[in-house]
Amino acid sequence: MNAEKKKDTNSGQKVTGSKKRVAKAKKYIPEKFDKEGFSLAWGIGIVCSGIGILIIWATKTATEGVSQSTGFTTSQRLARLLPQSTTETLAFIMGMLFLLFGVVCIFFGLKIVVKYLANKLGN
Repeated sequence: MNAEKKKDTNSGQKVTGSKKRVAKAKKYIPEKFDKEGFSLAWGIGIVCSGIGILIIWATKTATEGVSQSTGFTTSQRLARLLPQSTTETLAFIMGMLFLLFGVVCIFFGLKIVVKYLANKLGN
């Protein structure tokens, strides 16, 4: 009777065998160039660099002295309260930040090209 009990203990349970997983063949996906990211990075980079250069150029070539204007906005009144050297310094810093951001965006565009070429040549 002991031999029969040992045989019947597994009969109430489902038999689960170890199934081998069949590895699916990976589909080859060709590497695509990110045109939108590249054009966005380069477009923003060129525009911001141009604005930065324009601000720096205008700051360095502006004539000294007060310009005559009849209508003043609030920001123009606040700008007139600052000393001229401080205003030039702030404008120069802002121009440099625009230029720096433009250069960084251009490098992001180059990074997209380098990643594409590395993936293309690696496959």
